[in-house]
Amino acid sequence: MRGTLLTTVISPGAHTRTSFYAAFTSLYPSINKMTAIMPQFLKKLDPLAVMIMDILQYNGYKTFHYQDPRYFLRMKHLGQNAPTSGIMVYESTKYRKISETPKRSYVTPKRNAFIENFNKSTGPKFVFIHLMAYHDLNVEDMNEVLDARGHFALTEEAYENNLLKASEDFKDVWEKLQISEKSLVIISTDHGARLGFPGLFKKEQRFGMRLKDISMNTFCSFIGPNIPKQIINHMVRTIDIVPQY
Repeated sequence: MRGTLLTTVISPGAHTRTSFYAAFTSLYPSINKMTAIMPQFLKKLDPLAVMIMDILQYNGYKTFHYQDPRYFLRMKHLGQNAPTSGIMVYESTKYRKISETPKRSYVTPKRNAFIENFNKSTGPKFVFIHLMAYHDLNVEDMNEVLDARGHFALTEEAYENNLLKASEDFKDVWEKLQISEKSLVIISTDHGARLGFPGLFKKEQRFGMRLKDISMNTFCSFIGPNIPKQIINHMVRTIDIVPQY
């Protein structure tokens, strides 16, 4: 299969929750009301905002969602970190973070069983698989710096090293999914990362969260039939990845 890589994709949020709800509704957080990630500031999704999964399910698709970690119970009623509306089959591991998993890997029997069940499903189907190894490895590195120096800072070297580790996790899922010539695969991160900014966290606490635009830069790749092999460097928005008509 061929594909198109978009190298300059701007997320409307610097967090998973704000980013994903915007992508799946094609609406900015200011419109769909999902403007924060901290529980004390969270609002409910605007009832007029429709998820792409709702539209697909209405049109006969069976919809699946797998998320590597299961977050704290207090977050369960908040839809965790990603949308669940319109999802018919929703699963995740029992682990909260990669350090709790066997062999420090999200490749578990439960994830394998989910992929197998998805592959066996017939008819039109949609799956959203939220891989978190890369995120957790980066957070661990930042926490180590915080303990040693008192500030958050993720170096480019650590980031690239974690990318190599996470590539094995992605490869595992990619090789197990049965992708046909009728499949459309979208690979994207919800937000980017802040590299080499010592003390950025403390500055954000003092001056506000506006500095987080640094982590709104991401990428997106479309792979499937009739999609030209090309690289596009023009700026685009994540809310255009799954447009709703």
